[in-house]
Amino acid sequence: MDQEDAQPIQGQGRRSGCVLTSTCIPIRWPNISSNWPVRQLSVVDPLRILTNLLPQLRTSLTARSDRQFLNSPRLKSTMLTRIRAMSSRTNKLAIFIDGPNLYAVSKTLGFDIDFRRLLREFASFGTLLRAFYYTALTEDQELSSVRPLVDWLAYNGYTVVTKLMKEFVDASGRRRTNATMDVELTVDAMELAGRIDEMVLLSGDGNFRSLVEAVQRRGVRVTVVSSIACQPAMIAEGLRRQADTFVDLKELESKIVRNRGERV
Repeated sequence: MDQEDAQPIQGQGRRSGCVLTSTCIPIRWPNISSNWPVRQLSVVDPLRILTNLLPQLRTSLTARSDRQFLNSPRLKSTMLTRIRAMSSRTNKLAIFIDGPNLYAVSKTLGFDIDFRRLLREFASFGTLLRAFYYTALTEDQELSSVRPLVDWLAYNGYTVVTKLMKEFVDASGRRRTNATMDVELTVDAMELAGRIDEMVLLSGDGNFRSLVEAVQRRGVRVTVVSSIACQPAMIAEGLRRQADTFVDLKELESKIVRNRGERV
């Protein structure tokens, strides 16, 4: 090709990083995308150039604009708010509280729980179908220290499940009491598994790991609330690993703590 033929056409020159000539030469568009292939086009057909490049240009600009839009902090905040609002309307959940275990965790962390605030906090996560509280009582229920709490819970939105403590003599001859409510809690959880989207278990007892696994197989998400903020940790490692979500009770303290002087 002669040097004269390689001169730019009069009035055309360099535009958008390319040289337009009267011959077929490679044309690059580095301002659009450096990964696009080099095209062999002719300036005698400008309509063909626009026809080939405009769809790719439109796609590139749209994708870039969409990324900027989706990454904007304002949009993320708005989307998160709407997602939480939609989730709270459709998410059906049930709460299962292992009373003695939760009491031990809260005392270790150094605060008392306001069960009214606790119920309100978890009710904000969705449609609360049931809130179960499990505990064992002594034979002389009138003298039981937990009796006032049980009565209050029964009148304030909780389903209270109790049974009498049983005394027995172990192999070494020592008298012991059986106050676990594992069976009762497991039966209720399995019965409700087909009608809820999420199960909230307030216990660190490792015996519930199999229950959590069984409920998950039915498509239910499981949130376990206990604590690893103290030494030793108040939750079994197997149960914590099995849960979909683990919430440390210490993180909820400001939302569920009972102020001094307040009654149950």
